[in-house]
Amino acid sequence: MPEPSNFSTTLIPRNGISSSQSRIQVEHTVTEMVTGIDLVRSQILLPQGHKLHESPMDLPHQQNVPLNGAALQCRVTTEDPENNFSPDYGKLSTYRSPAGFGIRLDGGTAYAGATLAAYYDSLLVKVTAWVQIQKLASEWTAPSANFAFAA
Repeated sequence: MPEPSNFSTTLIPRNGISSSQSRIQVEHTVTEMVTGIDLVRSQILLPQGHKLHESPMDLPHQQNVPLNGAALQCRVTTEDPENNFSPDYGKLSTYRSPAGFGIRLDGGTAYAGATLAAYYDSLLVKVTAWVQIQKLASEWTAPSANFAFAA
């Protein structure tokens, strides 16, 4: 049997064929922040037999899913634009995470003093930033993480 995070199913609705993938998307944090729905929790509870609109999930019907504000996601990496975006490596001498209301960090390997090997995923941290008023989202940028490599 395929791993739950790696299989897809084909559904045949009344009006044709549709495909559904059960793996969570990297950008799921944007959806979670805008809707307030924990998608990973839902993905764990569904195979256990829980129903979407009953306890403990109690999710709203699709047409009633709330959309509050706007969110964007940024991947903070060590990619070097002057070297064809190849991952940089070495000792991370300085690192300060962004923080504040509406900021969600999904950690990677970022902390001051971390030694980053040459053969790894260049992701340091995934930052998802949320703002209440959608109009402001296009005028606002996420706070940047600050880091530097020791020479």
